[in-house]
Amino acid sequence: MIKKSIAVVFLILACCTTQRLTTTPNLQLIRVDNNRRQSHNYEAEVNFTRVRNKNYQFSVAIKNNSNNPVSVDPSLFSYIFWPGKNKISPQIYCVNPDETINRLERQKDSLMNEKNPYSLKGENTKEIVKNGLIQGTVAAIFGQDPKKWESQREEDEYNWEQDHSARLSRVEKELDFWNNRALLPQNVAPNTKISGEVLFPVAMSIKGLQISILLQNDTLNFGFKQSN
Repeated sequence: MIKKSIAVVFLILACCTTQRLTTTPNLQLIRVDNNRRQSHNYEAEVNFTRVRNKNYQFSVAIKNNSNNPVSVDPSLFSYIFWPGKNKISPQIYCVNPDETINRLERQKDSLMNEKNPYSLKGENTKEIVKNGLIQGTVAAIFGQDPKKWESQREEDEYNWEQDHSARLSRVEKELDFWNNRALLPQNVAPNTKISGEVLFPVAMSIKGLQISILLQNDTLNFGFKQSN
């Protein structure tokens, strides 16, 4: 019984270790082949950057060697992974940049319109006096010091502002990334090169993955394996 219990503990620890390795910011994916691919019309380069918000982040550079413009849509990029021997996953698609930007802009607008429920700003003198009388009466009923009541309100107001500022800062930071660093859908002119970052949802307990960059009727594939 003791041996079985020890075995179960080691199994749980091993599973937790595998999960941590897959989701940790220190996770590294290394190339199993050349990071550049070329077809008759297009050329692409893909490099693993890091794990960002539980997503694999890759830098992608694409060159249009054809005589015609090419439409590049990162949301059509995908990967398959190898969780074990002779097991291949379904396709996992790139995080859609347009949808992400729209969602973050809505979050920012919502945060900008939030009001501190503990603040007295915007209330007129009559409302402040009325609220003060109510709070004083409630404090007296429960045997509390009105000054402590006000001190708690000021602390709550301050804490709310700090939390709100942090949430707004995180959304603005993400928006900056997607607007200025991410690879966005666009048309690429002939003999023109573009580059940017793309994100893919993290897959658990992988051994390796193959990224597919779809460009018109061409698909350029890139292989990576987990280093730890």
